[in-house]
Amino acid sequence: MRTEIIELTKLASSRRAAFGEFLVMARVLDRFQLFRVLQMQDRLPGARLGQCAVALGYVPKSQVEQMHAAFAQVVEEAELETMTTEAFEPIDIQIVVEP
Repeated sequence: MRTEIIELTKLASSRRAAFGEFLVMARVLDRFQLFRVLQMQDRLPGARLGQCAVALGYVPKSQVEQMHAAFAQVVEEAELETMTTEAFEPIDIQIVVEP
């Protein structure tokens, strides 16, 4: 029997909020349009989601720019990628691997 001790000091960073989901929540795109935009983005490496939405004619460039500025502000305020557990004491966890 082998025992490993793991110290938990940090949570996995939260997944960054997706700009496409933000556009759907703001009713700029519907789910089908987002799906088509993501398909196009997948076929064109390096293409940005907003560029694809504009190219497909779903939204004007000016609206994408406005929504991106609003999205950036929301993301900055939420600090989505800085979640740590420094306020908690580390916990020892034992995982037993049985052959």
